[in-house]
Amino acid sequence: MKKIFLAASLVLLAAAFTNCKKTQPKPAAIDITGTYKLIALEEKNSIGTFDLFAELETCMTDDLLQFKADNTYTYTDAGETCDPKGDETGSWQFKGTDSVVIDGTAAALVSYSNQQLVLRRNETIMGQVSVVTATYAKQ
Repeated sequence: MKKIFLAASLVLLAAAFTNCKKTQPKPAAIDITGTYKLIALEEKNSIGTFDLFAELETCMTDDLLQFKADNTYTYTDAGETCDPKGDETGSWQFKGTDSVVIDGTAAALVSYSNQQLVLRRNETIMGQVSVVTATYAKQ
């Protein structure tokens, strides 16, 4: 999971996520199992809004994140491989109905559908408190 948010500070490793305002109601039972690809990564802070996805190395834009039913995940450095290769595994679980805990770090579950998953967290980047939003397309 650490590599997923790497671009936010060029080292946005899985850090403390925080709850945020919900953008849509979430059902009591959500099944996010499946494979996802990062399609957007945005940072907002007091200076402005930044498209971090556009700053990612090409080898990071085709990677896949698979949430498994046994509450483990696999992050695969798919397609164009980064050097060094960034494959990773770990654990995940729900915290209530509006948060996903990945390797012990909570991410606010902003929205979910059968096609898309949106996670958000607060992060301090270069001294600025920022809100980082990651959007994934289900594969």
